Amino acid sequence: MQELHVKIWNRETDVVGLAVLRFEPADAFIELTLPDGDVFSGTKNDLFDALIYIRERLEMQGLFVLCNGSRLDVTPSRMSRQMSNGRRAYQMKMGEQARLPDLVDIFDETSRGSVATVADQRRFYRQWLESLG
Repeated sequence: MQELHVKIWNRETDVVGLAVLRFEPADAFIELTLPDGDVFSGTKNDLFDALIYIRERLEMQGLFVLCNGSRLDVTPSRMSRQMSNGRRAYQMKMGEQARLPDLVDIFDETSRGSVATVADQRRFYRQWLESLG
């Protein structure tokens, strides 16, 4: 099992804390331990979907993981899901096809201003698809 430290942002209080993220790539399992000891975990088809599952639960408490997988403009393709088990995803730009240089690690840190709810992230993806014509 691999372990990382990720920042958790409370949108309501604007407080950033450090959480422990453990994951098992082969099993697409993620466990996130918050600074207060609360634990969120999930196993899904791939790491991106497991992160989505955890993010949806965190959002109910006004919490956001400050990582690329939480960015409004990041979504994996089928191929990137297969090649990295969902650990690598594309940072998309409206009207442009995603390319290899646009791949990011979903667990790498990002800023507060770039994270979004899961619903907004899905909406952006649909809009991006439409922008390709």
